[in-house]
Amino acid sequence: MNRRVRTLLGISFLALYVLANLPLIRIIWIHDGATIISIIGHSPDQFLFLALFFPVVLLQTYKLTNLTLGIGSQDRYQSIRNATFLQRLTGRRVIIASSLVICLSIATVDIKWTTPDFYHKKQRDASEAAELNRAIITSLSKAETKGEKDEIEENLTEKVDRLRHIYEDPDNLDPIIRTFEFLELSACGFAISLLLWMLYLNLELLDLSRRVSDPELSKDLKGEIKKAVPCGVVAVIVYLFWPPFRLYNIFEIQQVIDYQTLNPLYVYGLIAVAAITLIMLQYSRFGPKFISTLTAVLTFLASGALMGVAHLTPESLVHLVGSGMGFGNLFFLTFVIAVIYVFGLRLFTLIARK
Repeated sequence: MNRRVRTLLGISFLALYVLANLPLIRIIWIHDGATIISIIGHSPDQFLFLALFFPVVLLQTYKLTNLTLGIGSQDRYQSIRNATFLQRLTGRRVIIASSLVICLSIATVDIKWTTPDFYHKKQRDASEAAELNRAIITSLSKAETKGEKDEIEENLTEKVDRLRHIYEDPDNLDPIIRTFEFLELSACGFAISLLLWMLYLNLELLDLSRRVSDPELSKDLKGEIKKAVPCGVVAVIVYLFWPPFRLYNIFEIQQVIDYQTLNPLYVYGLIAVAAITLIMLQYSRFGPKFISTLTAVLTFLASGALMGVAHLTPESLVHLVGSGMGFGNLFFLTFVIAVIYVFGLRLFTLIARK
């Protein structure tokens, strides 16, 4: 693949990251510092994940896409590339068109049938709601017994009623942030769809590599795929951190209103199955990889522990990733994630290819 195509591909993935974080940009633009941090903590699945974890997903998906499309553009694979879906039925157009349909459908359904969170409200109501929510959640997190919790809830009745009113008022939505939310959902859906397509194409190419009559060509093709698979593994396992963040967000919302949605535990299970399947494929086709296995196991342990805490004792996360999170905790969390990525996931992708 030539430099121009790689540059356009890189710009496209950068645009996906910007689109996914438009709601955060809007919130930073219209609110003060305390309100911004409170909103980020209230909805870590929307802001912490997309700002800090999603770039890892996009980078690995970019590498996977770059490697996969690069296979199809090399002259030495001319004899087999016409047999792949990438070339049949104008494959690249099908991939883009289907990804757009899927992402726009997901975004439309979510926008129309999901109760808007309080940060979707206009500036004044959203700021008031963030302050009320922080006061309610941090107060409830201090309760050590059911009796203390009941007493705190009784003292917070007025604040809860006011916050519930803001939630349920249909006329105070910010049209700009709702539009940004639609674009964010579309960008995330497109990235997921593209990742799945690239993984499918690598499976198809892997199958072709076993049916090629030329042993040298087969070995080279398998080597190219070996470089791509670790990128797909990393992209998938990073998604394991979204469900616990979403579970915590649901916990905060349900302290105020009756909120029903898809249980993130099911999403976590689905992602875990996909990750395990990819790792087993890597083992069966390319042999055992200690670093790959260690990285995957550590990710499962970290995300699984976070999932367990978010499910069993979500109040313990209030000051770590929730509404009670201060600037210091946010900075520390950002630093830790950066270190993990630079020295962990980066090491995984480099060594797993060898």
